[in-house]
Amino acid sequence: MGNILKCFRGDEEEDHYPYYHPGSRPHYPQQQQQQQADGHGVASLAHDLLNFESASMVPEGLKQHVTASKKAQIKWYQNMLEAYKNARTPPRTPEEAAQLVVSALNWIQRADLEGILEFYNFPIPSLPAASSNHRPSSLPEGVQFVLNTLPVHNQNIGDGDGFTAYVATTDPRESGNVPIEVHEMVIARTEARNRRDYKSADALQSRLKEAGYR
Repeated sequence: MGNILKCFRGDEEEDHYPYYHPGSRPHYPQQQQQQQADGHGVASLAHDLLNFESASMVPEGLKQHVTASKKAQIKWYQNMLEAYKNARTPPRTPEEAAQLVVSALNWIQRADLEGILEFYNFPIPSLPAASSNHRPSSLPEGVQFVLNTLPVHNQNIGDGDGFTAYVATTDPRESGNVPIEVHEMVIARTEARNRRDYKSADALQSRLKEAGYR
């Protein structure tokens, strides 16, 4: 979350993020002040992504602009958060932010994608057709799914010639193939651990293992 934190922290030596200066009140141009007050704009997107990472919550007002369920919205913000974290620099203009949103969510329904852009008061660029990267429409006979990532962690390499590998569900190409129920269990387990409700967290972990996930 370095990019998002920098967006709010600012950098005295190379201040590409004029939204906040430590020890002072935020300095917004007049247009940005209006966007922030209305709950829209580049800074609001960064704030919502930071809030989603810490609390797994999506903006309440978004439901007025899209028709998809809250479950689907959670998956959208997972993808946007990952795209934001992987960006070389955080978007600084509405146009840059719109491109980031489109690239992260080009597989969802066009009406919902336009609704997200309208919610943040971003321009609606020429939207590409839905990408097949997330849900392949056709695969060779006998192939059930495609692995785009296969990370191996040191602690999962034991003595001998065996190891355990997993797909990286932080990658939008993989997360789109994970059932929404699994995403919800992961979020619920994280919340339980934050509350130190380890009994519930362990129970959710057992359910994840039964479903074939960790």
